[in-house]
Amino acid sequence: VYGVFPRLSFEITGLNYDPSRKVSRLNKMVCVGTDSTREQMMAPVPYNIDISLYVISKTQEDCLQIVEQILPYFTPDFTVSITVVPEMNVQQDIPIILNSINIQDDYDGDFQQRRFVTYTLNFTLKVNMFGPVSGSGIVNKVIVTTINPDTGTVFTSYNAEQTVTTIPVVEGWLDN
Repeated sequence: VYGVFPRLSFEITGLNYDPSRKVSRLNKMVCVGTDSTREQMMAPVPYNIDISLYVISKTQEDCLQIVEQILPYFTPDFTVSITVVPEMNVQQDIPIILNSINIQDDYDGDFQQRRFVTYTLNFTLKVNMFGPVSGSGIVNKVIVTTINPDTGTVFTSYNAEQTVTTIPVVEGWLDN
């Protein structure tokens, strides 16, 4: 039994680092939520994913009908917008580039022999790989003590959980 045709299948054929889209490793993405949380992650690492799409049929006509429905979208790329990190609501445009189309017709012999026509469409996806999201709370408790350097006395002390009051700055006491 040969199965039902026409048939589509795909295969990831490669995964390569893309140094042309590299950003500084020190860059961070930070998201502050409304519930006093702060989440961050390091800058993404760019990769190219190579994918092969196979269109298999018994006849050339069936393959062409499928391929001619795919090709008009690629000039030579097609861009899709996806949410890559839902926790931080990071959305990116991912270009899918059509690199090549190969045709293979496995038919040698008489009319009694089974014929397979295979179109292979090779694509490259330009993606970013993200690291883990690390969360932390926003600092909501601070204790500050300032000392007047001239007299050595405590100028003010307060806890940020309490009502914060503005203390006037005394000019000249930081000049030493």
